[in-house]
Amino acid sequence: MRSVGQGGVTAQVFNALGWQGPFRCLAHYPTLLLVPGLLLFLLIALLYLPPVQDLVRGKVVAFLSEKTGTPVALARIRLVFPLDLKLEGLHVADDRGDTLLYAGPFQASVGWRALMGSRLRLNRVSLSDARCTLRQYPDSSFNFDFIVEAFGGKEPKPSEPAVDTTSGFQLDLGTISLERIRFNLDLHSSGTFMQVALGELEARIDTFSLDPVRVIIDAFDLRHTTVALRIPNGVKEAPAYPTLTNPLADIDVRFNLIALENIDFHMATIGTSDSLWLSLMRGHLAARSTNTTEQQLALKEAYASA
Repeated sequence: MRSVGQGGVTAQVFNALGWQGPFRCLAHYPTLLLVPGLLLFLLIALLYLPPVQDLVRGKVVAFLSEKTGTPVALARIRLVFPLDLKLEGLHVADDRGDTLLYAGPFQASVGWRALMGSRLRLNRVSLSDARCTLRQYPDSSFNFDFIVEAFGGKEPKPSEPAVDTTSGFQLDLGTISLERIRFNLDLHSSGTFMQVALGELEARIDTFSLDPVRVIIDAFDLRHTTVALRIPNGVKEAPAYPTLTNPLADIDVRFNLIALENIDFHMATIGTSDSLWLSLMRGHLAARSTNTTEQQLALKEAYASA
């Protein structure tokens, strides 16, 4: 009995199917069928090497700097097996050279098994040592307008229907953790200034969906946070703004438990001695049911120690 090798068997199959031309070479070299898979595996493996990650970091920084026309810096980017993304030292300047955003260590842990089911599962997202300043100039423009102009794109024509890019894909969130976050809001037109110093925040998400937008927060813990608000004395002429619709009207946000610790709120009127000081040592809210779209809230338990 004559034995037929692997290449001979493959050749017989190709002849039976009637495949000719370039396909016939695969009949004699069946291992070529494995080449695309091996190249993909090699490409993925290279992304875990620090030199390759540094190369990607440089390309991303160069693209963002050129796209926005302002300096962008990123000190470090790392991809850790299986799918943990770590960024550190992101700095974005506004169009006048001032710091718009600085972010310290950022980490996102991706559930790789969920990707097989067309789902992006972020098991944990954490950010620490970040600061952001949003400023409105006297001409009513904002210091982030250049980003909107760079990435906003063009609105589709009325005859062109909008393309749904989220169909068939689901985003799941697990735990969000923030530490030592500073946020400043400076509105020159109205003379209002707000400063938020967030110490610790941890939110455990039970349900998260994009269409429709629905968020159910199992537990929300906020600690060591101060909010300072300064408002002008008297009534200024309100700047002209276009008529806007409420973007949060159809967003359903619900929670089960909110815990607060060492929360301070300060409000002062500029140029006067009028001020308001509120301090909360500890407090928590346990909800029986919530529905923000219907503006309904039923509490099971509420506690506060001022």
